Amino acid sequence: LAADAPRTAQQVRTALTSIATRRAAAETKAGRIAPALSALRREFSEPCSRDLTGAENAAREAIADAGRAVAEAGRLADAGDWDEAADQVTAARSALARAEDRHDAVVDRLAALREVKADPARHAADARFVLRDAQRLVVDRGLVREFGPILDAQSVRLDNAQERLTGVHPDYWLYLSELRGIQERVREVVAEARRAAS
Repeated sequence: LAADAPRTAQQVRTALTSIATRRAAAETKAGRIAPALSALRREFSEPCSRDLTGAENAAREAIADAGRAVAEAGRLADAGDWDEAADQVTAARSALARAEDRHDAVVDRLAALREVKADPARHAADARFVLRDAQRLVVDRGLVREFGPILDAQSVRLDNAQERLTGVHPDYWLYLSELRGIQERVREVVAEARRAAS
């Protein structure tokens, strides 16, 4: 333990410096959440951003949590309690990760929805391609009875997703979520089919 202490002390000091930089970056990102959320609400229907309400507050609370953890880590370091200080460093990193996640959720959603809105048919075509590829695989491997109905159901989901994309303000988030869900389910089927055929 005595031999490890200097190494732990150095790790804590280095971490506190890097966390200060990361915290400043997280503050900057938190300031970008409100404009991005405003753009989401302006450009897309209400359901497209409903689950992101309160993202900025959550990010700022997480940054405050990180600040408290850093202060406690500094106090413990001053007292020579390096292991406890290291635990507080971990807590600070976790809090900053939560803040960054809130920023990314809003900013990435806005970018993704703008991309879908620009060409919804292309995203459907991408999902259809993945689906047809999987259908060919199960046919080639003689696994239609086991996996054909599952893939047929994904085809119906895809058709329904496209049909629901109507009106003045379509729910592009539901559309994108469905397409992602379809592709994820198809990937699971492909993995299962490959295992079954091996």
